[in-house]
Amino acid sequence: MYLEIGGGGSVGIELAVQHPDIVKHIFIPNLISMELEGEALNEMCLNYTPEIKLDKYGTHWTTAWNILRDQELYSPWFKSNKENIIHPEEEDISAEVIHRRTLDLFKSYDIYRSVYRAHFGYKVSQRIRKINCPILIGQSSSDDVNSNIAKMNLNITIEKLSSERKTIVQSLIKFCQT
Repeated sequence: MYLEIGGGGSVGIELAVQHPDIVKHIFIPNLISMELEGEALNEMCLNYTPEIKLDKYGTHWTTAWNILRDQELYSPWFKSNKENIIHPEEEDISAEVIHRRTLDLFKSYDIYRSVYRAHFGYKVSQRIRKINCPILIGQSSSDDVNSNIAKMNLNITIEKLSSERKTIVQSLIKFCQT
């Protein structure tokens, strides 16, 4: 069983493709599939993952903190306007969550930009077709992006999920019993 958190859906998909013997179920609460190429990929990487220069006054910390907060509010975060507000009823922008995410960013500081680049260009639609185990993809009430993905593999189930952990855990338990 592989449980995706954050942008790790592509990791679970690739793990299931390369090692079908060890992955028997994939649960992706929120699949993010961009599949960008060429100039679109370069533009997204340039804007989404700007270089954050470390300095002795700590401005890198506030810059990263604000970027990560805006990622919970807008998609993409660097287009902070009304049209790009995401899930206004579901965001988790508590100071504790943003603080933890900021720490995580600096723990992976040397590689975070290349990780995002790989994520933005990952070909979910090509790779998900090769999976033979059951796949459960969560979908928020305001998102129907995953309906096209579901048509690519008969093993995919799309289920509307709330943002409550209890509900997600209940869905996971039910899914793994199939």
